[in-house]
Amino acid sequence: MMGKEIEIHVQWKESLKIPVKVSSLITPIELAEISKPDNIYYTSPKFLYNGRLLNHSLSLEAQRISNNSTVIIYERGFFPTMFDDIDVPYIQTTTFVEKIYSIILEVHRIKDQRYSSVESHRRSYGFQLIKNIDDYEEQIEQEPTVIPKKAENVSTAPLPVSNSEAENDLEEEEEGNEEESGIFFENFEEAGKFFTKHPWSEWSW
Repeated sequence: MMGKEIEIHVQWKESLKIPVKVSSLITPIELAEISKPDNIYYTSPKFLYNGRLLNHSLSLEAQRISNNSTVIIYERGFFPTMFDDIDVPYIQTTTFVEKIYSIILEVHRIKDQRYSSVESHRRSYGFQLIKNIDDYEEQIEQEPTVIPKKAENVSTAPLPVSNSEAENDLEEEEEGNEEESGIFFENFEEAGKFFTKHPWSEWSW
């Protein structure tokens, strides 16, 4: 990958600015090697861009250095400068592959959390259903059983309450959960934006 060609104005200490055409993917160290007239410079030079120290190992593009920018280079050890004792700030970067992998992990985490919630609800409902049946059987055992010899009239006593309505409610709730969890994305960037907007997601781009 060559990167796009940009023109950088390099200034060594008090010298004039030197225009150099380079690839946007080179590092500040490579920029120093290209722009130094005699190709000799002292160890650990400091690179300054818009009042900000640059990282030696990151490319110019990664540090937002665009076309016609000016980079000032201080040779450490040549003259005492205010930058000699300043460390370059660490810039944390994340590769695109790592971002994709983290999105996949977040999808599985949310899916596992959803299924755990459904299974917990099922166990709670099943326990309550068994308890209701046990209570009903105990109530039947306490009441005397009377079998008439001959039925004179049609019985009007209500039938035992069925749990079919409660089961239907549970099925509808599970279907609703599946619809909520059935989220589809056209690409990884769309998934990342979706997770960032929702507080229940721990993922960040």
